[in-house]
Amino acid sequence: MNATAAATARTRPSRRPFEGLITDQNYMWWASIPIMLGMFLVVMDATIVNVALPHILAAFGGSVEDLEWVSTGYMLSAAVMMPTTGFLGDRFGRKRLYSIATVLFTVLSGFCGLAWNLGSLVLFRVLQGVVGGAIQPLGQSLLYEAFPRERRGVAMAIIGFGAMMAPALGPTLGGYLVDNLSWRSIFYINLPVGILASFLSLAILRESPMRKASFDFWGFLLMATFLPTLLLAISQGNSKGWHSFFIIGLFAVSAVAFGAFLIVVLWRQEPIVDLSIFANVTYAAGTISGVVLGIGLFGATFLLPLFLQNIQGLTAFQTGLLMLPQGAVMGLVMPISGALIQRIEARIQLGIGMALLSGSMFLQAHLNVATPPALIILWTIIGGTGRALAFPAMNVTSLSAVPIRKIGQATGLYNVTRQVGGAFGVAIVGTVLIQRQIFHQCILGQAMAITDNVHGFLAHASQLLITGGASPYTAHLQAAMALGQLAAKQASVWAFQDSFRVAGMVSILGIIPAFFMKPRNSDPQEDQLEALAVE
Repeated sequence: MNATAAATARTRPSRRPFEGLITDQNYMWWASIPIMLGMFLVVMDATIVNVALPHILAAFGGSVEDLEWVSTGYMLSAAVMMPTTGFLGDRFGRKRLYSIATVLFTVLSGFCGLAWNLGSLVLFRVLQGVVGGAIQPLGQSLLYEAFPRERRGVAMAIIGFGAMMAPALGPTLGGYLVDNLSWRSIFYINLPVGILASFLSLAILRESPMRKASFDFWGFLLMATFLPTLLLAISQGNSKGWHSFFIIGLFAVSAVAFGAFLIVVLWRQEPIVDLSIFANVTYAAGTISGVVLGIGLFGATFLLPLFLQNIQGLTAFQTGLLMLPQGAVMGLVMPISGALIQRIEARIQLGIGMALLSGSMFLQAHLNVATPPALIILWTIIGGTGRALAFPAMNVTSLSAVPIRKIGQATGLYNVTRQVGGAFGVAIVGTVLIQRQIFHQCILGQAMAITDNVHGFLAHASQLLITGGASPYTAHLQAAMALGQLAAKQASVWAFQDSFRVAGMVSILGIIPAFFMKPRNSDPQEDQLEALAVE
């Protein structure tokens, strides 16, 4: 090859995969594939692990408190990473960061499966949380940029599809893998999905505009202090005690660090997090609505599996199968929801979705030991339909109010506030569940002490046991224990019912901020103006 030919070969642009298939017109649909895969991968990994925790404890030993860090460490590191993705994406490019994050998440999934002790597993989960916390807001920003303004409702539906199908499939898949293979398989299952998502993100996605910005070290340090301490206090409040020195100390550290963080970010010209976005009433209202709805939604999602397994005696796999139809309905309704945003005002769709979601929680407040599976499936399908209607409408209305050049910051803040709301939701309903169970047990105990039927039950049960060969003392003791177990179970049922009602009432409150959200601007010239602003 002569020098001219060699120079030509060096300067000839290399062909990219799918180059002949991807055009400016269809790029948005191609971009949705790796982003939906990444979103599904991250959310499923966060939900599937909980099924395997008892098996991990049996394999490695240790205490339950140590085991909790397999989930808690992931949650805390993801929360710290989410708000920083706006700065990092602007500085280094969102496509580059998203692709690196999916590759690292896949590699770390393999390391989690190869963990040799509990400490190594917690370390790999914390690192997984760092890259996983970047995938969600980065993917949301990339897809939001790929779709024109009038079709961003579809973009939010695509994101919601990946994010909502994962919790529906995660417990079912996790229960099957743990029962038939091993706990390590719940991490290995990520490998084929992660490899595909990594390849497609590198091959398909287009790079976002980049700008130089200085790193806000003190802002990051303070944020990395107040967010984990806040979430840790919320998640550990029930087990450690809300009035314990440890929990109060965490809240105090979080409050001081948050105050200092506000001073730093308001003082700096280029802070790590641009809080001026909250000056937009629509975005602020949508964020508040998302937090309130997250409290009710995550709380209810936490309650139902506990009820099915502890009260109705189902296995983890059976519980997952019972919740699977909800995920299937969400998958069917989500694309319709995205298309509806173009035809009706998003606030109306949001209100309908929230009403269905809260209604589902109030229906689940009627759960008892004998509730048939078909009725439970129907109630969860109603909630899944409401969720599929509400979230795309909430997301697109909130984020459409933000200039496209600030979308990275907006999605990072939006995701972390919703995660904080979810942690609050689990803590709130967990506390309500414990307190109401104690209350109902006391009420039942007082009622049983003065009820003649109780004495008749004890006498009849004791006589049956004596007939079976037990001594009078043993028979009376066993009959009393059986009655106590029945009372405790009934108290638990009532406590679950009260907790579902609380989750439903909180979800209704999420409708209030929606009234302050302005209708989306559908002017097609707006995208061109925003693009010019970026350039």
